[in-house]
Amino acid sequence: MDAKTVLQRVKSDRVMFINLQFTDILGSLKEVTTPVRNLRDILTSGAWFDGSSVEGFARIHESDLYLKPDPGTYSVIPWLNSQEGNTARLICDIYRPDGTPFEGDPRFILKKTLKKAHGMDLSIMWDLNPNFFSSKTEITRSLPWMREDTLTLFRMRPTP
Repeated sequence: MDAKTVLQRVKSDRVMFINLQFTDILGSLKEVTTPVRNLRDILTSGAWFDGSSVEGFARIHESDLYLKPDPGTYSVIPWLNSQEGNTARLICDIYRPDGTPFEGDPRFILKKTLKKAHGMDLSIMWDLNPNFFSSKTEITRSLPWMREDTLTLFRMRPTP
């Protein structure tokens, strides 16, 4: 999908707000929300943000960074739909003011790694590994097979 198609889709999808999403160096999802009227400029020039406000990104004197949306990641967020209008998201790459990719952007690191692997005739495959924890509720208390989790990942069980 290109920028022109995204602009057409926001109209047909009745989008009022765009969430510009990215991840910090630890992989936590971050976002900046903007009214859809700013989208044309953002698709062309990016959206400025203060990189020193994001864990592991930049020091104060080098904090000017830009979010540049990847048009192919456009998606309406179903749980943010309303009668007044919808919200969509675009996943962004992060750039410095001079137009070079920000070295701490996890998407940039992944793209660079994939390119290097491809040059070595390697292919990379990955998959999601969803985890969940259960807790007792009125409904689950009556289920004898339902066990309540009391530990989290990588935590050791206390010894007696």
